Amino acid sequence: MGNNSPRVFLAIGVKNMEEHLKRQLANEYNFVGEAIYREAIVKKAMSCNPDIIIFRETINGSQDVLDIVYDLRLQLPDARIIFLASDRKPGDPLLAELVGSGVYDIMVGNSIRTPDLITLMREPNKFSDVAIYRQKLNRNRVRESMSEGAPVGEVVKQVKETVFVEGDAPILPPNCGKKEEEKTFVEEK
Repeated sequence: MGNNSPRVFLAIGVKNMEEHLKRQLANEYNFVGEAIYREAIVKKAMSCNPDIIIFRETINGSQDVLDIVYDLRLQLPDARIIFLASDRKPGDPLLAELVGSGVYDIMVGNSIRTPDLITLMREPNKFSDVAIYRQKLNRNRVRESMSEGAPVGEVVKQVKETVFVEGDAPILPPNCGKKEEEKTFVEEK
């Protein structure tokens, strides 16, 4: 195994699957760390700086899955997250949020086959592969919500400015120093 092998962090929580991946991929990947609880994933992954994080939804722990993914994307923006979801359907809010967060390597099902996971590790998904998990936005609804956003208050402030040019008299803004009644109007005939 060379030093240029991709670094993999495992947060699967299924020992026999993790060991099988390590045996099968020892010549292709460098397995740099593991977490068996949700609460440890971000901290341990950050210490390993992995290229790939394999994260199973049903791993033990109580921390919110989307919070973990958000922190991983924020702290390790170049790492690929391979998310092993439970049995979810297209349009599921969790899957939609994952895709919206740039997580495209998603496997869905209560029983995930290791050969399929190995294939996904070798061949990353593109947005088009997981677009079914994120419903197409209703553009009119988005435009409406954008126009209903927080009102922007208009701030009008009169600016008084005097510009001095060396050797000349000051150049004053128009009507500076004149009172309204001093204005001259010429009537057209």
